[in-house]
Amino acid sequence: MLQWTVFYKILGIPDSVDEPTPYDLLGITPRACTKEAVSMALTERKQQLRQNVPGPQFIPMIVAFEKELDAAAESLLETPTVIRKKPEKQSSLIQSISQEQEMKHQQPAVAVQQGSPNDRGNLINQVRDELSRATNSDGTLCDEHRATLAARLRNMGLGQRDIEQLLVRIPRPAPISKSKQTDNEAREFFADAVDMAIESGNVISDDEEKRLTEMAGKLSISEDSALATIEDRLEVKGGARSAE
Repeated sequence: MLQWTVFYKILGIPDSVDEPTPYDLLGITPRACTKEAVSMALTERKQQLRQNVPGPQFIPMIVAFEKELDAAAESLLETPTVIRKKPEKQSSLIQSISQEQEMKHQQPAVAVQQGSPNDRGNLINQVRDELSRATNSDGTLCDEHRATLAARLRNMGLGQRDIEQLLVRIPRPAPISKSKQTDNEAREFFADAVDMAIESGNVISDDEEKRLTEMAGKLSISEDSALATIEDRLEVKGGARSAE
């Protein structure tokens, strides 16, 4: 598509290709099209885009184009042999706690793994304390803090499905001003770029840190803030700095 021409150039897609196929978009061949190859190619393409972002005003366009890449990856993985998991039902414990909290209009329900009543009670109290520290005074939780909260809840012993069901019940803050929204979008965009760098090798080298801080500068994010984000994402993702 014409509006994506600049991104085609960044990805090295030849000008002679008017309508890139999913293989063109991800830079792989049909022979090399495995689930692992598609996943790796998708991450590499997104990293390549984010490394070349001209400024924060281009974030909405890049995010929109990344959805095209996601769709391309999904189309390559759609085969008759793919087995998709059915959505899991809520456990009776989660349902009962949810109903109780909805009736009382209190903070989101706390779902926990099975165990003795004392264990469950202690864990519920610990989770509620963590929620109290993580959420704003009005009980809301912004997107950039959700991953950090999820990691802490996971360390406390909650299962991934329970964490997801818990987070979905925590409301997000009301819409903010356009300038503040742009700033938050830039920070979330940068945090995603850091996550992709960590997931590619589980470490951040000096060269990778330099590249990320240069990207942050293009997004009007200070170096100190960028380094703080890198440290935070390393903690959440369980990554580390390389021993260079």
